[in-house]
Amino acid sequence: MTLSSPVDDKKVVDEVVAGFADRPPFAPLADKTHDGAPSALVVGPAGSSYSLTLSVDRSRIEIFSFSPCFRLPDDMSRRADY
Repeated sequence: MTLSSPVDDKKVVDEVVAGFADRPPFAPLADKTHDGAPSALVVGPAGSSYSLTLSVDRSRIEIFSFSPCFRLPDDMSRRADY
């Protein structure tokens, strides 16, 4: 999301975490990026996860989502070539 004015990123993160706090199976966590900026991580069903942070130039809120596509059998590695 592109921001039209500055925002308090810690407040945004706290609101996201609070919004998912009582919504099983979601599990929210307030975190920080490697450079110390506030971020939110929400783990959802089936290993899905969502992260929210302010862009480095503070002009956008960036939201990323991840999910496993499928499960490999225990004897197969996701790092191997097949």
